[in-house]
Formats: sequence, C-alpha cells, structure tokens
Amino acid sequence: MSTPVSHIEPTKKPRAILATIHVNDKDLRCLSAECLRALVRSNNPPYLFARGGEVVYITSDECFRMSIKSVTPTFLCGCLTRAANFRGDHESKVSPPSGAINDLLSRPIREWGLPSLVAVTETPLLRPDGSVVDAPGFDESTNIFYAPSAGLTIPPLPARPTLEDARAAAAEIEDCIGEFPFADASSRANAYASLLTPLVRPVIAGCVPIALYDAPQPGNGKGLFVEAVALIHTGSSAAIRAAPRRDDDEWRKLLTSVIHSGNQLVVFDNLEDTLKSAALAAAVTSEIWQDRILGRTETISLVQRTIFSITGNNLSVGGDLARRCYWIRIDAKLSRPWLGRKFRHSNLKVWIRQNRGELLRALLVMASAWYVAGCPAASTPILGSFEQWSSCIGGILDFAGVPGFLGNLPDLYAQGDASEGQWESFLRAIRATFGAETFTVGQLLRGDPMRLGIGVLSALPDELEGANRHAIGRALLRRVDRRYGDERLHLTRAGADRTGVARWRVEVEA
Repeated sequence: MSTPVSHIEPTKKPRAILATIHVNDKDLRCLSAECLRALVRSNNPPYLFARGGEVVYITSDECFRMSIKSVTPTFLCGCLTRAANFRGDHESKVSPPSGAINDLLSRPIREWGLPSLVAVTETPLLRPDGSVVDAPGFDESTNIFYAPSAGLTIPPLPARPTLEDARAAAAEIEDCIGEFPFADASSRANAYASLLTPLVRPVIAGCVPIALYDAPQPGNGKGLFVEAVALIHTGSSAAIRAAPRRDDDEWRKLLTSVIHSGNQLVVFDNLEDTLKSAALAAAVTSEIWQDRILGRTETISLVQRTIFSITGNNLSVGGDLARRCYWIRIDAKLSRPWLGRKFRHSNLKVWIRQNRGELLRALLVMASAWYVAGCPAASTPILGSFEQWSSCIGGILDFAGVPGFLGNLPDLYAQGDASEGQWESFLRAIRATFGAETFTVGQLLRGDPMRLGIGVLSALPDELEGANRHAIGRALLRRVDRRYGDERLHLTRAGADRTGVARWRVEVEA
C-alpha cells in the first residue's frame, strides 16, 4: 500500500538538468530572485514548506522518527547547490552566495510560495471527505506529510466497508488490547478512542482533549498500553517527555517545542503532582499556538494539531484541565499487579510490530465504515469545547459496537483537584457565619470567635494557610463568580468600606 520514506531531503529527488546562476555583477535582489526560482523549480515534490511564518523541512532521527525543523542558512545553502549550478568569474564553480541566502531567509514567507505544512505523520489518515491518505508524501487536501516508517505494509481496505466490517475490525483491535485490565467499559471505550484519534485528526476541525492514562499504582500496565498506542501509530516509541513540575513557564517552553516539531502524538510521562497548567489548558483548546521561540526574540504562530497524552498513578487534575481530558483507568485490582500477568501475545510489543499494518487497517476500516454509512449520530456524551471530536469518535465507536465512550466523565471530575472541594467548604463556612452580609479579608483573619466561630478558620483551603491579607484578597479575586456545589455558592465583590477596603459576599443560587 505504501513505500517507506526514511528522510525527506532534496538529495532524494531524481537527477535533473540544473539551471546555472552567475553570481557576479548582479544586484542582490536579482540574485535572490534567481535563487528563489531555482528552489521553487526543485521543490516538486515538495521538501520545503511554510510553517509558523518561516521555511521548514522534514527530517528524521536514527530511529526514523519524523519531525519538522526550521531551515537554517547552512541547510538552505545545501538546497541551493542541489537546485542550481553557481558560477563566478570565467565560469568557475562557486558556492551559493551567503548574501542571497540571508536575504531569502529574511523575506516574508508569502514571497516563497511554498505549501503550508500542518504536521508530519507515520500512519495513513482519514480526510474530511472520508477518503484515506495512503500515498507517501505531501497531501495537499490536509497539508500533512505522510512518511510511513520502514517496512510498513497495510493490507487493502474494502471499497465500501460495512457494519459487519466495522465490528470485525473492532474485534481485531480487541485481540490487541482486550487483556489490559481496564477499570470499566468506559475506560475500554476511551482506549479505543485514543487509538482512533490520530487517524481521524484531519476530520476534526476543532481541538481534541488530553488522554489521561491512569492506574492506582505502578505495574498495572498503563505504560505498556501507551507504548502499544505509540507502536501502532509511529512504529517506534512515542515522543515521551517527562512532565514538568508546577512551573508553568517550563510547560509553555516544552509545549512550543513539541508543537513546532509537528509530531501528532506526544506523551508526558509519570505525572506526580496535580495536573495544573494554564499553558497546557490553552494549548489543548487552541487551533493556533503563539509563543516566543527559545533563544530568539520573535513570536511564532503555529497551527496546533498535536495530540497530548499524560500518564500517572492516581492522577489528580486541577483547574480547568479536568474538562479538557478523557480518562483511561487501568486497574488489575492486585497488590502486585506485575506478577503472574499473562497476555495472549506473550511479547505484545513484538507482536504489534509484526502486525502493525493489520492493526492500522482495522482502525481505518472502523472509521471508513462509519463514513460510508453516512456518519450516523450516537447518543454518547459530548465533551464541551471538543464537540466535533466527541461526535466523530462517539459515532465510530457506537457504530462498531464499542459501548461506554466518555461514560466515566463524572468520576474523573469527582477525583479531580482537592482544592475545589476545599473552596466549596470554605465558602459554605463563610455563608453559615455571615449569611448574606458582607465581610472583609481582615474579618476573616482576625478570627473573632464571637463573630466567626471556629468554622471559617478551620475550613481555610490549604493554599491560604499562613497567607497574608493581600494574598488572600488576590485568591478571592481569582474565584469571583465561580460556582461550587449544588447550591452554586459563589463569591461576589460588594464594593468597599469608607476606608477603601474591599468587601465580599458569598451568594447562593439554590
């Protein structure tokens, strides 16, 4: 079905008659124009692309994992010497002129006329019209470069796959992942979703949520499952990164790096703290990611198509991230889950490598059959901000007979960040003490038993323990109008007293 592409460079192009560019006695603008014309002629099929306002190319590491890189002057010099012959005085051979190289790299990207590149993938993809990207190279309809890994052969798909084909394909995937001890049917269905999402990413115009791979302790198999997902989609280990600690600036830098690389699948491994990052929350709901490139002063804007996954034990999700995730819980319910565990395929990773083409075909059949049937809607839950993803994946799974998709969302929210429950208790204690009356931060800190009793002070959230008046005021301001519990308790600002001190009120919407 496809021929592997190991490295995308102009040296892989068929030999052609090269234009000759004389470098002497020419204005820079004319020399640059000739160089650009030579590059454009040589860029068919394309190996140079536009991404984030700059010229980029696709390369691979020693394991043939593909990534997108910015074109440097040195790289462009190599491209030019393969696109044209350069001559100096008396027809002497010379290198491409550095002045023209630097001038070209300084010009607006629109002057190059290069195809826009969104991502690079090692697997076939479904287009928005339901057809399959299966020819190696740049796909103009999706702006994605398909570079299948060495040795990948995918058996032919049915021309019009049926309901029976879809359910038989789901059974093939079950043969691969069915012996993982998923905590419930929803975790199992969400595991299918994590396998389908990279293949149908071009179909989804909006964003896709984070896959949370969770277990009560090490040894349950979540790491093996993540490796299985990566092997099926890349043929090698996933782009696994250590999850940053609570430093949001580190999250931002890491996210810019992985989004710029164009990889479709990135795993942040072994999260130990509560997952709370404003940068990650923004990245997962942004179709365009903007940030300053490390070591440079300019800001880059990138189309965001990266799919994020996070692993950890008893994951806790804070802030707004809980509603940007879906949950895959693996639990063998054993004290030593790594002992005595047996799989139908004794060495699962080796088996996946040997059967990768058949597994990808099965996933493609599941998705294509749903399209052929007219994309029937499912009654599965819809995750807010990810409506297209929810409808697409829910429809495919429902059609293929895989129940439970997103059914564990309430459980995910319930086991989220403990601070949410602490703030609900805190506001409830304030309401019980003050009723509908207003109060100041100073009244909270004084802790007058005649006025407050011990309830308010004992209900302080952990983050406010030992905080001064100004820090507590800022914390209250961040929580204004945020609803808690069935009564929808929330803080409101109630003006200021005659000395200018802010007053607050806890209101109820029962």
